[in-house]
Amino acid sequence: MGALARRTLLILHQSLQGTGRFAAQLTILALVALLGLAPVFILLMASLYGAYGVVSLIGGGAFVVFLVFWVFVGLIGWYVSPHVQPQISEALKALLKSD
Repeated sequence: MGALARRTLLILHQSLQGTGRFAAQLTILALVALLGLAPVFILLMASLYGAYGVVSLIGGGAFVVFLVFWVFVGLIGWYVSPHVQPQISEALKALLKSD
């Protein structure tokens, strides 16, 4: 194999490694974003379903649903945050630590 072919293969190899590293970093950042957004989405959806269920039992309109929704968000956030936040922080540190 000639020197030109060897150099070309070396450049191709380094380019593919760089592309792989970039794709890996992008994937890790997407995982971090999803890890941060998933609990918030779950909190909002659970509060919405709970508020709608409570309002359908007691009666009321959209304003009552809105008020009960934010009460649920506040209560769930106040109760769950101290337990979940340290775990999320540790998971983010593990994902973002560099080798």
